This record gives sequence, C-alpha cells and structure tokens, in this order.
Amino acid sequence: DTYITHDLLARLGVEEFIAVGDQDRAVHVARGEMLRSGMRLTEATAALCTKLDVLATVLPMTDSVVTTYVKTRRGEMHFQEYWVKHRGDVAIEGVVRRYRQPPVATDEVIRTIDASDAVVIGPSNPVTSISPILECAGVREALRSKLVIAVSPFIGDAPVSGPAAALMRAFGKEPSSAGTYSLYRDFVDIFIQDIRDPVMIDGALRLDTLMVYRGKSLDLAKNILTLIYGC
Repeated sequence: DTYITHDLLARLGVEEFIAVGDQDRAVHVARGEMLRSGMRLTEATAALCTKLDVLATVLPMTDSVVTTYVKTRRGEMHFQEYWVKHRGDVAIEGVVRRYRQPPVATDEVIRTIDASDAVVIGPSNPVTSISPILECAGVREALRSKLVIAVSPFIGDAPVSGPAAALMRAFGKEPSSAGTYSLYRDFVDIFIQDIRDPVMIDGALRLDTLMVYRGKSLDLAKNILTLIYGC
C-alpha cells in the first residue's frame, strides 16, 4: 500500500496514530458509504469481499457498533490508542465495552456456527479479540452444542504476542492458560496448550503451538483438523 493521504494529513496537522494506507482507506470509505445507504455491516462486508475477490466467508460478529476501551489513571482510552499510539506503555485498571445497545450476534453468525463441523478459537487475545464475540447474545449458547477447540495464547504468564497479559489482569483474570481456560470453560471441548507451558490444566492437550514459520503453522492446523475429522 501507499501512504500519500496519511502523510499529507500529518503535514496538515492531523494526527493519525494508526498509519492507514491509501487502499485500506478506500475500503473504509466504501464501507462507510454502504452503511450510510442503509446496508447492514454483514451485507457491506459481503459486498466488499465480492468486489475484492475474497473467497472466504467473512462475518462480523454483530451489525451494531462495539468499541473496547481501557481504564487508565488519565480516564478511559480507546484500545487502539493504548496499544498503537502508546505501545501498551500505560498502566491499565480495567477493560470496558462501549455500545448503544447490548450486542446481538447476527443470524448469519448463529447459522454458521450451527452448520459447522467444529469451531476453532485461535490463540488470539482473549480480552480484545475473543471476548467481544462471546459477549454477543447467542454466541455462547450456540457454541455449547458444537465441538469447540481453543488454543491458548499463553506460555506461562507470557502471551505469545501482544498485550494480553496486562489486559487479562485488567479484565480480572490470571494472565495464563488457566485464566484463558476460565473464559472458555463453559463451552470448550478441547483446550490446547503449548508443550512448553508450565501451567497445568486437567485434560488439556499439549501441542507445539508456536507458529514461528509457515511449516509450523501448517502442522498445528493439520493436528487440529485431525482432532475434528480423525484423518
């Protein structure tokens, strides 16, 4: 991508702590026009995927606006400001979700979960990536009737990447596989920990989860597919 617009905005005195590329910005503009015309976010996302030749089905968790903020001594701060602008170098005391109405999962999301052979939750940040989805009405209930496999993002008390440890503490959870498991325990069937993780969780499956290059990522994916399909 190029950053002509971002650079010109900076020259004009407009601060953007996230460097948005020109093509990325065009997608934002197009999506905004679609939403203002009355399309649901799910419909706008599908239209963008068609125009951009994205073959995978991409589903927003909800059609409403949900934003994550962190509580700091300076007051509430948007998560992207905390992580991108300040690079996580701000003490946080809590995590809050802001919305006009409690989010509800779309019919498309629930139908897709119901029709799936299994649901795989990757080692993403449990607080800012996974929990917002789980907090959408209907998602946890749908997951309880499916085979759910979750991969822990922690080895010991350290996340594989990102600010998950600080966010877990601010969320009132232990920054570890145990804390992650506590967020998923009412629906998860197979919980995967890394072979190096010293934290012990009864019944957890141990695999090499460090996806440091493509081959290891493919190995983990194949192992998970074997758990689902037995082949």
